[in-house]
Amino acid sequence: MASILLRNLAAVGIPYFILAILVQRHGTFLARVALLPVMYWATLHTFLSAGPSPEEKYDPTQGLMNQFFSYLMFGLSLRATVWAFRERVYVRDDRFGMRQGGVMKTMADSLDLLMNCRGVGWNWGWKPVLSEGPEQSRLRFVCLTTLRLFLAVFLIDCSTAAATSFSATGFTVGHSIFDPSLPFVRRVLYAFVITALSGCSGFLGIDMAYQACALLGTTVGFQRPSQWPPLFNSPWRATSLGDFWGRRWHQILRQVFVRLGLQPINRILGEPWGFIGAFLVSAVVHDLGMRAQGKSGDIPSVYGFFVMNSVGVVLEKLWERCTRKRVCGIQGWMWTMTWLVIWGTLLVDTWAQTGMLSAGTQEAQERRPSRMLAELYRHYLLG
Repeated sequence: MASILLRNLAAVGIPYFILAILVQRHGTFLARVALLPVMYWATLHTFLSAGPSPEEKYDPTQGLMNQFFSYLMFGLSLRATVWAFRERVYVRDDRFGMRQGGVMKTMADSLDLLMNCRGVGWNWGWKPVLSEGPEQSRLRFVCLTTLRLFLAVFLIDCSTAAATSFSATGFTVGHSIFDPSLPFVRRVLYAFVITALSGCSGFLGIDMAYQACALLGTTVGFQRPSQWPPLFNSPWRATSLGDFWGRRWHQILRQVFVRLGLQPINRILGEPWGFIGAFLVSAVVHDLGMRAQGKSGDIPSVYGFFVMNSVGVVLEKLWERCTRKRVCGIQGWMWTMTWLVIWGTLLVDTWAQTGMLSAGTQEAQERRPSRMLAELYRHYLLG
């Protein structure tokens, strides 16, 4: 299994690294485009090999790992597409890279580009997410990041335990967040709470992965702490859907969604459709990830969440155009959270029915951080 994983990583990683070198060089457009089919083939092969065979019993935990691995592979493939059709070459800021040229600088810059999803220190970075504070010492950054990592692990466990507590079975495969045995109002309210808790788990899980990458980048990769600014900008404080998705949620694949979804469709159909195009690219990535998991789920639900969020952004634009007032304040916050939770039930219900909400929790009950902390509390404080 490990050899297959390494072989798949190499098959995708080698053309990806070559593209990272070429996108920094003038006159390489044809070479980049020619290399793109190789990248696509490697990604497709990895996608097909990640999923379980038809005769293999479905395992939600293994499926969740396959899903995350597929997200990584498709993310790299989409970034490679952006690089292949890039007109201007990528240039790294001398403050972050080697000042002297040569092969070593090219290799170092290319390695940084592989790990750099937001363009920090490059000429393609997204300014809204590059809020750099004062430079921290490497030791202080590593210590704080380690603490955040462990805190995220604990909070993920707590939010997951809280979400699965609404079901006697813990949302095993086939169980919906809409419990048919409950009265309608309670059924819907429970589904909303489960959706909100699952959203917290997703937020914490992405942030946990980012903190782990930041530790690797600043220790093994010798990157500067300023190259790893916070991934999120307090998404719970968003006062509009545009604010949530455009400024406060993570921007890891923003360049991909803008270059491959928003901008091309804007040119063809106009601005409102561009937002829908950007969200559709995200929907495709999430749908393919669930297919690699072994359970495709309800396709209208997966696409419905992202399409309806793009519709919400368009509605905000229409509101601002008609009333000349921005969506903001407490009313904007209530609108944003309500819209996210209502349409989020589509996505979370699909996760629940494929076993994602309970993945790994049944096998590791005794080792769960929240359970261990509760046992320590009972033993030492309650006697």
